[in-house]
Amino acid sequence: MSSMLKWMPVMLFTSLAALASASDSLPQRGMIMTDVALHFGEPTQKLAAVGNPPITRWVYPGYIVYFQGDYVINSVATSATAGTPTSPH
Repeated sequence: MSSMLKWMPVMLFTSLAALASASDSLPQRGMIMTDVALHFGEPTQKLAAVGNPPITRWVYPGYIVYFQGDYVINSVATSATAGTPTSPH
C-alpha cells in the first residue's frame, strides 16, 4: 500500500471536521432575521428580494445568508478571493 493511501482517511476526516466547524459558525436554517442580526451582526450588504417566493440575501464577509420571508433557508460559505459560493449548508 502506498504511503499516500495510508493517510487518505486521516486527511478526509480532517477536511470533514473543518467543514463541520465552519458550518456551525453560520446562521442555521429556521433562524429569523432579527436573531441573525443579533447573533452575527449587521450584514455588509442586504440584497432586495427576488423571485417567487421572494428570496432575500444578506452578504457577510465569508458567507451569504438566504431568507424566504423572515426565515433562513440556507447559508453558503464564499471563497476568500472571489466571493462566490463554494458549498451549501
